[in-house]
Order: sequence, then C-alpha cells, then structure tokens
Amino acid sequence: MARSAERAGEAWVYVTTGCSLVHTSGGGVEFFVMSPFADEKHSETLAMVGHYHSFQAHKLDVGSVVNLGRPWMRGSSMEHLLVSLPYPYGPDLEWASQDAGRARFLWLLPIHRSEAVFIKRRTLEEFESLMDARGVNVLDFNRESIV
Repeated sequence: MARSAERAGEAWVYVTTGCSLVHTSGGGVEFFVMSPFADEKHSETLAMVGHYHSFQAHKLDVGSVVNLGRPWMRGSSMEHLLVSLPYPYGPDLEWASQDAGRARFLWLLPIHRSEAVFIKRRTLEEFESLMDARGVNVLDFNRESIV
C-alpha cells in the first residue's frame, strides 16, 4: 500500500499510549488512526479499541477487523477499522526501539462493511492489492468502497 504514504504528512495522527503494556509476550501493541481533520471522537475510538484489545480473547493483530457500530468520524459511511501495518510511515515506525519498550505500532484503517466482508471471505493481501491498484486516498474520510 505504498501510494497511501503520499498524504501521510497531511494527517492528524492519534495514537494510543499504554496498550503495549497489555499482552506483552512477543511485544505489546500501540494503535494509531490517521484523520484529515482534528476530531475528539478519534480519542474515544482509540480508547474503545485499546479496551477491546486488552481482553485475551480479542487480541488484535494485522488483519483483524473491528466493527465500531458507528461511523469512524462524522460524515463518513465507514464503520469498521482494519488493523494494518503502518504503511503510510514505512517499516521504521512498526517497532519502537528496545529503549522505548519495543512496542509495535499498528495502523487502524477505516473501511466499509463491504470491504470487511471481502477481507473475511478473501484475503487481506487481495484487499491491500486492490487498495494499491486503485490508488486509494486513505485520508478521504468518506471514500467509496473498492469492492
């Protein structure tokens, strides 16, 4: 998903702090979401995702999909988040240094319900290939579904 990196510098970025202290075997995880606008709802979303992730039965990893039950931000029709590698910022962001606790940073990418179904029925790799092929602007808060 290299094309998504073109707009990364334009984003408001919200990041969890403290999630990496949960499920520390193999390294803890912190999550981030990118937004074209500042919106306090993103802090609420991250708190919800962090809480959900804190339960062993709901440990989130790359390819997990979270149903928010509401639009990820006002004016959007996307109600799901895909847990993904931090493509917009490259592989250097994925792992914090050992001195910083070796947390893994994963991106919460807003997606449509139809895209969540596609990932479940097909594969994450196929979805990511479609995103690349279509040159999707990941900061378009109400983009059209690609499936």
